[in-house]
Amino acid sequence: MPTYSDVQYKVVHKFNNKHDLTFIGVGAYDMLRLNLKQNETDAQKFLLRNIPYQDQWNYTIGARYRYFMKSSFMLITLSRSYFSNSIYKNFNNDNSQPRLYDLKSNEAENKLRFEHVFRVKEYKVSYGVNYEYARYTTKTTNKLTLGDTVIDIQYASKLKLQKYGFFAQASKAFFDERLSLSLGVRADGNNYNKKMANLFRQFSPRFSASYAITNYLSVNFNTGLYYQLPPYTTLGYADNSGTLVNKDRLDYIRNFQTVGGFSSTINSSNTKFSLEGFYKKYYNYPMLLNKGISLANLGGDFGWIGDEPAAATSKGKSYGVEFSVQQKLWKGVYGILSYTWFRSMFTDINDNYNSSSWDSRHVANLTIGYKFKRNWEIGVKFNVQGGLPYTPDDTTNFAYKKVYDANGGVPLKEYSMLNSLRTKVLHGMNLRVDKKWFLKKININLYLDVTNVYNAKDVSPANLDVVRDVNSNPVILNPDAPVEQQRYQLQYLKNNGSNVLPTVGLVLEL
Repeated sequence: MPTYSDVQYKVVHKFNNKHDLTFIGVGAYDMLRLNLKQNETDAQKFLLRNIPYQDQWNYTIGARYRYFMKSSFMLITLSRSYFSNSIYKNFNNDNSQPRLYDLKSNEAENKLRFEHVFRVKEYKVSYGVNYEYARYTTKTTNKLTLGDTVIDIQYASKLKLQKYGFFAQASKAFFDERLSLSLGVRADGNNYNKKMANLFRQFSPRFSASYAITNYLSVNFNTGLYYQLPPYTTLGYADNSGTLVNKDRLDYIRNFQTVGGFSSTINSSNTKFSLEGFYKKYYNYPMLLNKGISLANLGGDFGWIGDEPAAATSKGKSYGVEFSVQQKLWKGVYGILSYTWFRSMFTDINDNYNSSSWDSRHVANLTIGYKFKRNWEIGVKFNVQGGLPYTPDDTTNFAYKKVYDANGGVPLKEYSMLNSLRTKVLHGMNLRVDKKWFLKKININLYLDVTNVYNAKDVSPANLDVVRDVNSNPVILNPDAPVEQQRYQLQYLKNNGSNVLPTVGLVLEL
C-alpha cells in the first residue's frame, strides 16, 4: 500500500538584460506499508512474506546564476541532493519476531559547477569545471546465504567522496549548415582510491556528426567514451569492523559506444522516419564475488543490491537496431511507432557472457491519438516486449529449514544457471480520454485513464514456496532428522494475476 507525496518549485529573477538567477527544487516522501488483511490466497501470503516495509524521502535544491556578455555567457550552478532510505522486514511480519534485515542509509551530494559558453567566428565553444562533495552512510543488519551456510552481517559505514573534473566542447556547421560537427572532452576523478584519483585515467573524448543529404534525408553519427562511478552501496560496503571491503578493487565503469543512422521527413504530413543502430561495450563493471555474477545481472526488486564484496572485472556489451515513425499532429491524428531489436550481455566470474536481466531482445511501442472537436481527445498506448531472462531457483539449499527461516522465505537463485530461462512475451494496452475547457481565468482538464484495458495476464515466473498444513505451518519432510538437516517440502505458486486499473483525474490551471 504505497503512498507518494511530491513537491516542486521554480523561481526565476531577472536583474536586467545581463544577469538572472534561477532557484529550483523537487522533493518526495514515499511510504510503503503492507496490507496484512490481504492474505487469503497463497500468492498473497507469499508476497506479504517477501515485500518489506520501506520509507524513502529525498530532495534536490539548487541555484543557477547566469551572466551575459557581448558574445558569451557564464553559468555558475550550486545544488544539493539528499536521499534517505529505510528498509526492514520482520519474520512473518510479526514485530515480536527478530528482524530478517534492517537497512538505513543516507546519501548527500553537494555540487558546484562553472561553465563558460562563447562563440569564436562560426565556432560555438564551451568549457567548465565541476566539484562535488558526497557523503554516504549506512547501518545494515542482514543475513548472507552461501549454499547451505547462513552468515550474519552487521556493519556501519561512512563514505566521504570528493569528486572533481573538467569538460570542453566545440561545434561548427559547414557547407551551408548541411554538415554539423561537434568534438568534446571530459575528465573525472575522486578520492576513493589511487586509481580513481587520477582524472586523466578517466579522460573521455566524444565526437558527433550529422549531414543533410537532401532537405528530407539526413545521416547522423556519434561515438564516445564515458565513465560512471559504481553505486554507493558497493563503494560503501564494509566489514563488521567498518573497513571498506571494495576500496582497492573497484574502478570507474567504462563505456565505449557508437550510434549511427538515418532520418527522413515528409513535410506534407508532418511525418518523420528514423533508423538507427548502436553498439556499446562496458568494462570494469562490478563483479559480485560471492555470487559470481555481474552487478548488472542482479536486476531490480524490492530492497537493495550491491552491498557485498565486488571487483571491477566484469565486462558487458549491448547492440541493436531501432526503427521509429513519428506522426506530428496532422488532420487531428498524432502518434509514435517504434521497434527495437537488441542484445544485452555481461560476463560472469568465468568470463562467459550471459544475457543481462534486461535482455528481452524485442521491444515495440505504439502510441496513437486523435483530437476531436470541442476539445475532446482520445489516446491509446500499446506495448509488446520479448520474454525477460530469469535465473532458476536453488531448490536444494532453499529447502533447508535453517536457510528458509534465515531468509524469511525469499527464494535463493541458482546462479550457475544465470538467466538461462525466459518468461513469456509481455504485452498490454492503456487508454486515455480527455475533455478540456478553456475559460477566461482557468483551464480545466478532466480525464479517464485505464491501465491494462484488456486485462493482460502477469507472465512473471511462478514463486517458489513451502507446502503448508491446515494451520499454515511449513511441512517438514524429515522431522526426525537433526535441526541442521531438516528440510521443508517445496511447491510452486502460479503468478497469473492481473488488474484493470481505471483512474479519474482533474487538472486545474489558473
